Amino acid sequence: MQGTEPQDGTETEVGAAGGDLRYWLAKESLRQSEARLAGQATSIQAMETRATSLLTWSVTIGIALVAAMVDPHYRWPALGALGCALAAAASCVIALWPRPWFSGGHRPSELERLGHATELAFLEQMAMGNEAAAERNEARLRLFARLLRFCWIGLAAAPAVAGAILVGVLWARP
Repeated sequence: MQGTEPQDGTETEVGAAGGDLRYWLAKESLRQSEARLAGQATSIQAMETRATSLLTWSVTIGIALVAAMVDPHYRWPALGALGCALAAAASCVIALWPRPWFSGGHRPSELERLGHATELAFLEQMAMGNEAAAERNEARLRLFARLLRFCWIGLAAAPAVAGAILVGVLWARP
């Protein structure tokens, strides 16, 4: 192989090659797929924590806005902001609603039933299973991220909507 030998003539370790490369690739694929699943689990946990916090704030703000609606001067601005807070809360609830999460791997009791004759075949099967699980999780992560963004927008829009309505109400007064 060109480029693998240094100029001073000493030998360089190149790792697995030829027939051994498939075995190395299977082990590395399994390791990478496990790392990907672990990263996804960390991401979903972080997003669930954020969504739970945002849901708490949305509900708290919503309760305060309902109380503000008692005063007829602030009824419409509070109602507008309440709509934003409720949209934020709803998006958090949808995001947090339990959905399937795929952890990959196989049950130890199932390994023998896979019926492979070599370690290589088992490694490849496990890596493919992890890859399929990670692909399924990606769709959930993308949906969760979109819903979380919508929640942030709803909460950020609440004071702007209330302010705009309040200005409109004040201008409409004689």
